[in-house]
Amino acid sequence: ANGVVNILANDTDPDGNPTPTSGHTVDLDPSTPGVQTTITTTEGVWTYNPTTGELMFDPANNFCGSASLPYTLCDSDGLCSAPATVTFTVTCVNDAPVAVNDTVTTPSETPIVIPVGANDSDVDSALNPCSIDLDPNSAGQQTSFTVAGEGTYTLNASCQVVFTPVGSILGFTSCITYTISDVEGLASNAATICVTVGACVDNPTLDCDGDGVNNATEQTDGTDPLDPCSFNLAHATVAPSAEWLASDCDGDGVTNGQEIADGTNPLVGCDAVEEHVTVAQSAAFLNGDCDGDGLTNGVEIGPDPTHPSDIDNDGTPDYLEPNAGNPSAEDGIEIFNAVTPNGDGDNDVLVIRGIENYPNNTLEVYNRWGVKVYDTTGYGSNGNYFEGVSYGRETIQQASELPTGTYYYVLKYVNASGITKERAGYLYINR
Repeated sequence: ANGVVNILANDTDPDGNPTPTSGHTVDLDPSTPGVQTTITTTEGVWTYNPTTGELMFDPANNFCGSASLPYTLCDSDGLCSAPATVTFTVTCVNDAPVAVNDTVTTPSETPIVIPVGANDSDVDSALNPCSIDLDPNSAGQQTSFTVAGEGTYTLNASCQVVFTPVGSILGFTSCITYTISDVEGLASNAATICVTVGACVDNPTLDCDGDGVNNATEQTDGTDPLDPCSFNLAHATVAPSAEWLASDCDGDGVTNGQEIADGTNPLVGCDAVEEHVTVAQSAAFLNGDCDGDGLTNGVEIGPDPTHPSDIDNDGTPDYLEPNAGNPSAEDGIEIFNAVTPNGDGDNDVLVIRGIENYPNNTLEVYNRWGVKVYDTTGYGSNGNYFEGVSYGRETIQQASELPTGTYYYVLKYVNASGITKERAGYLYINR
């Protein structure tokens, strides 16, 4: 605020005391020729108004304390007084610091120290960097603030603001407000901290898709750093993510992590340890044909993927061993009449190759006395297989294991020409 004083009020002249109309003049700078009615000093600006006889003092910004100025009073005849002094006392008032917005960038998943305070200022005091409040809207000083889905801002022990971003595929910009106080404890205006976090793929050292191959190597290999099932296994140099280990890239029912442990290739569905199947096999895998014999993997594997069918008992599952069946078999249907339901994966069910091509079918099984012990429709689909257990029987207890022995089957199906065909013969259950 400005100070004003009537500078003539206590001055005298024997020939008549000075007034604004008495012809007296006030010189605010006696050392300079002429009459100076305004002068600027380090303390502020001094201005004399001869019309009112008032001297106004406008303190310089942030000046406080005592300010004095010598002046002389001259009468109309040019006779001047000895220099006198006018003094203003300016009460000190602490000005709030000025905080300025901060903007920085950092790669994905890379913490960054933000120079908060470097561009802030306080004209009449000193800043306290340890006073930064990361949430001015909450009571008290907040030294940590988390933005969901973006990351956490922290004022560390060295009074530096550190932002730790979360992982992001596409990148993002995170902003918060803050204040900083001076050493007297007066808080600044609210300013913003904005951190632009780069996209995951822009950081060559990261592994965005969690497959164990970093982004830079995937880009060199021509694989997709955002596709966890697109990579060169030989170039894996970092630990895969838990999500990748638990998934199944090739759909063979064995998790990626288990395939790594087994030494098989998690990208090749026809390379797996069947006993380690723990997740559902994909439709693409079941509809595929590993051995290229024209029969789908699903048909050749059978109902238990952990013990796939091995008709010839040579230790190689049928889905990995080319066998197109009997080329002369009527309608391409081949019935294997040995059933050994002992859980070893070999002939555990009645295998009817080609039946999947004729879903409109029925199967009946009779014992040697002509009693029906099993009947079903849609044999060979949706896990519908004869496993040596009685179902649909007329005189024998339901859902019990049938004893070892010879049985008789009757298969009826509608072929591609719409003609209903019937095939019958014997089968043998051996436990």
